[in-house]
Amino acid sequence: MAELQNINVSVYGINYAGRADETDFVQQLSSWADASELGYHLICDGIFVGSRDHKSNVVSYFGLNSETVHVTGLIWDVNYVNEFKREIGEVTKEDFIIWPHRWTEEKGIDDLKRFAKMTDKRIVVTSSGPAKDLGKLPRNIEYRPNLTKKEYYTLMAKARWYLSTAYQETFGYTIQEAIVFGCNILVPNRACCPEMVPGKCVYYSLSDVDKLFSEQDLTVPMEYTLRWHGNIQSMLNIIRSEN
Repeated sequence: MAELQNINVSVYGINYAGRADETDFVQQLSSWADASELGYHLICDGIFVGSRDHKSNVVSYFGLNSETVHVTGLIWDVNYVNEFKREIGEVTKEDFIIWPHRWTEEKGIDDLKRFAKMTDKRIVVTSSGPAKDLGKLPRNIEYRPNLTKKEYYTLMAKARWYLSTAYQETFGYTIQEAIVFGCNILVPNRACCPEMVPGKCVYYSLSDVDKLFSEQDLTVPMEYTLRWHGNIQSMLNIIRSEN
């Protein structure tokens, strides 16, 4: 319609995940999904992505011009989390690990179960969704479904440790939340995870995780998440600068 009316319109979009990530669940779709996503990307004058790793995947998979793909982080506002933090108030850290991911293969559930057998630490798996059968779990994994946002953030505030075992991660919202709530953080050396935290918070083997948690201060300075704060404005600035 813009062409018919001779009106100059620019289109910008956000890529959260998808076919460019070989670990994403959409890989089970047939090849029509490639054409669908490619069409979306080609109609856009610019695409916003969550990390350098995310950009590399999208550019190489779809053969896009790298200059049209912008690393801004996915939409993130620290103020939203801080509102809950103020409402929850001061809490005492407790000796448990929070694992706040979807219970899916791409989030590394097999790695989580293997790690649970290597440690005596309590692991809390959180979900806002209804309870589902997770199968037989190691005795130190506690499943907490049906959580409200406040209940989830309260657990995050109490958790001494945060662990990710994810294979599919383009930005890491829960990593950002764990930074705000002062958790000791460990993430795997894959996907976007190493871009989100200092090098000391990246593990290379599950066998190292328990020792690292026990012996090191793995809290992350707020500057690591503040760099993404209010990034909707960064996106708007890019759109304005290009038009």
